[in-house]
This record gives sequence, structure tokens and C-alpha cells, in this order.
Amino acid sequence: MLDDELDNLGRRFNTIEPKVFGGKEHAMVFELSRLNRDPIHFKQTLRLHKEILESFEIAGTKFFGEEFSYLLRTIIGEYCKVSSKLEAHNETLTELRGTNDSLLATKTNDIMKTLTITTFIMLPITFIGQLFGMSIKDMPLINYTGAFWIVLGSMLFIGLSIYCYFRFVKKWM
Repeated sequence: MLDDELDNLGRRFNTIEPKVFGGKEHAMVFELSRLNRDPIHFKQTLRLHKEILESFEIAGTKFFGEEFSYLLRTIIGEYCKVSSKLEAHNETLTELRGTNDSLLATKTNDIMKTLTITTFIMLPITFIGQLFGMSIKDMPLINYTGAFWIVLGSMLFIGLSIYCYFRFVKKWM
């Protein structure tokens, strides 16, 4: 009975694994947390049986004789098999959660890197725009008719230069 339940748990792992690697990390956080409850319940159930089975093997051998001890060892062997399978599922679940967390962290790092680069590109452009937006009479290019295009061109040149630096020199994008 427990063996069948553990097989069912294994099948659920097999359906979750492709989703973790398929780009559905956010949805899998909840699913992995839900799935984590089953091994916990199994562990609690098995923990109670271990001591009882061990004491039953000693008492059963004394009460029923040595021929019966083989059957008791078989029962304990089944318990060990289920316990071992549960431990393997627990390790698989731990690895899946770790992998899912790593994939989420990698996506978050990529987003943060993109936002940081965008901010770094926009900062000098904003500074130039704000500098030339001030109402100061002695501002260079203030009386020149093509000043708007010069400032706009310099802002585009600086922005593209920084973008190219990050794209081709640093290879961050």
C-alpha cells in the first residue's frame, strides 16, 4: 500500500521535472511546496512503525519460534525498502526545489542586470537633458539655432556608446 503511494509520488515528480526546466519556475514553487507535504506525512507514519516492528521481531521470535523470524525479517525488509524509497524521493524533491530556486535566482539576476544596465545608460542621458534644461543665461549653445539637435545627438551618441560597450566589450547583454 505505501509502496504504491510512493510510486504515485514518483510519477508526480516526473510530471513536475519537465515544468521546472521548461520555464515555469514560478508556478512550480507552489507545486513543489504542496508535493513536499506527502514525504513529510510518510516520514511521520513510518517513524511510528520502526520501533514497533523492531520490538515485534524480538517478541515474535521468542513467542512463535525461529521459523517465524524469517517472516518478521521479511516485514522489516519491506519497511526498509519503503523507507529507502521515501528517502530517495525526499532527496529528489530537495534537488528539484534547489534547482527551481537556482533557476528563479538566475532569472532574477538577469532582470536585475538588465535594469542596472538600462539605468546606467539612462543616467548620463538624463543628466545632459537636465543640465541643458536649466534656465541659465550663460549656458553654452543657448543662442545657437541647432542646439537642440547637437544636445540630442550627443545624448544618442553617449547612450549608444555605453550600450555598445556593455554589449560588445563586456558581453553582458
